[in-house]
Amino acid sequence: MLQLAIWTGERKWGNPGYYLDDILKGKYDRNIKALAEGCKSFGRPIFIRFGYEFDGWHNAYPPDKYIAAYQYFVDQMRGFGVVNVAYVWHSWGVGAYYGHEDFPQYYPALPAGQAVTQELWYPGDDYVDWLAISVFGIGWGNLGTNTVVQWFLSFAELHEKPIMLAESAAIKTTGTRDPNWVIPNTQWFENVFNLCNTNNAVKAFTYINVDWEADNASSTWGDTQIQNAPGHVIIYWIDQIKLFLHADSELYSLINYRQ
Repeated sequence: MLQLAIWTGERKWGNPGYYLDDILKGKYDRNIKALAEGCKSFGRPIFIRFGYEFDGWHNAYPPDKYIAAYQYFVDQMRGFGVVNVAYVWHSWGVGAYYGHEDFPQYYPALPAGQAVTQELWYPGDDYVDWLAISVFGIGWGNLGTNTVVQWFLSFAELHEKPIMLAESAAIKTTGTRDPNWVIPNTQWFENVFNLCNTNNAVKAFTYINVDWEADNASSTWGDTQIQNAPGHVIIYWIDQIKLFLHADSELYSLINYRQ
């Protein structure tokens, strides 16, 4: 399988949703067509996370712009005859940013009593195949009591959609660099695997196995490579992923994918 993420801009480089506006104006139609042809020729299952972490402060995507651009992208891909792509609606997994105070012209005041939830950005059941969240570091804590994660579980059940942990890593959360830091224990993994194993809606898990600080001079996230962790962490990881489906000759039939 292949997982792709389509980045649609950050707030620091323009007005909220500026990149989404460009998509709707057709500026990237050639790119979408090229992607569609590539997906068709690939001939395997592909997950595409369009405008990933749509509800993050760092992105600042107004809901109306995001929904319109997401639907435009999916309609274009379907128009080109792409049938092997699952479209993934990917939240950053914590409280949604709705920037009415920062950008009132882009985020209108909500009706009295209406809460800000990720549903404001939902493109609709016809456009979303999977829900997805990010889970980084220990800041999410016990995922069984995390309000945003639990909201997603309920939303997934209501809309009969599977959930993917689309981006995750057991990062360091001290905010300081340490080139010698590695994953110290299984705490983060216990929370994540418990979420996977106790909720039928969670169907896919993606782990980012990198040394963040070696790859990025500004990162403080440490080395999240499993192979560099203490032995008891590695053993725990191996024991847990034995329960998951992996790439083998039976995989496509198990997930009902027809080439």
